[in-house]
Amino acid sequence: MVYRTSRLLFESEQIGLVAAALYAIEPLSILYTSGLVTETLFATLVMVWVYFFIRYLRQQLPVYLVVSGVVLAASVYVRPIGYFMPMVIAAVLAVRVLVTLRENRRRLMAHIGAFVVTSLGLIGPWQLRNKVETGYAGFSAISSENMYFYLAASVLAAQRHVPFYEMQDRLGYQDERIYLQQHPEQRNWPPGRRFDYMSREGKRVLLSSPLTYARIHFEGILRAIFDPGSTEFLKFFHLYPRQGGLLGVLVDKGIVKTIRTLLLTRPIVFWSNAVLLPLQLMYLSCACIVLFSKRLMWDPSNLAALLIVSYYLAISGGPAALGRFRHPAMPIICVLAAYGLCLVLSRLRRTGSRPSCATPSQVTLLIQRPRS
Repeated sequence: MVYRTSRLLFESEQIGLVAAALYAIEPLSILYTSGLVTETLFATLVMVWVYFFIRYLRQQLPVYLVVSGVVLAASVYVRPIGYFMPMVIAAVLAVRVLVTLRENRRRLMAHIGAFVVTSLGLIGPWQLRNKVETGYAGFSAISSENMYFYLAASVLAAQRHVPFYEMQDRLGYQDERIYLQQHPEQRNWPPGRRFDYMSREGKRVLLSSPLTYARIHFEGILRAIFDPGSTEFLKFFHLYPRQGGLLGVLVDKGIVKTIRTLLLTRPIVFWSNAVLLPLQLMYLSCACIVLFSKRLMWDPSNLAALLIVSYYLAISGGPAALGRFRHPAMPIICVLAAYGLCLVLSRLRRTGSRPSCATPSQVTLLIQRPRS
């Protein structure tokens, strides 16, 4: 799907092949095919719905948008971080139709309605089932636990000047008995009611210190984007603890002090990250080249790809964010990076050319043109 999506976006088989090659050697994508985790399935579903969504933007056939909605809903069942995506996509499409398009507005709005009904119609029944069976109206209880034991815990840790992991222990994350000692009235509560409390209390803590959490969330986004992910390989080979590790240090002390700690206490972690970081920076810098092409930036399909990448990276922030959280965005980053890499290589073959971005068709011609 990486190859097909890249060909669809840039109309170039060469760029499609480069995109597929980039994803084939992407470290985390290789790693997660070796374990029983949800990352590979989730990334696959993301690319399938993105491909059909871009096909809809290219051809305006409603069947592609409906298929995209079905697969998007399936991806939410694998990992709930895509829960808000249907409404984001619908809102952006509606704004585009109302602001930039003058013809066929009713027909296009009907397409958007079909997308919303399809995606939410597949997601909603599970929430209804949860409400009927457990009294919990959320889609997944993990969201409530994260809200309380991660997001709220990070804010409380910053307010009270205690380590993040220590605050989690105080809240009873590792030991339910500690949690119930603080909330004895919840001993006889059903699980649904307890999860509702965690959501409400977590939101209250976040809203009490929005700037503190905004900083924590933004730092998490940066970790998700730039973390090379070498610690995941070290965990796989039992060279790094699966629980704990340096996440608490990252949250408590920041990246600079964490790097110093790594160099002094865990040199294998430091140097493995140092080896993989240039590769990650290459992916990101090549993908960012698309931002400097006016033709590509005003193409709705490329704007959609950038929006989807931004969504998955933005929602990945927070105290628990690491390179693993970047994984669903990496196939799309590889698609965009392929264009940038092809452009850079073509520039290297053309000495003395002016520094402006070529169009995808020009990149293709430059790649195919023999050396003089």
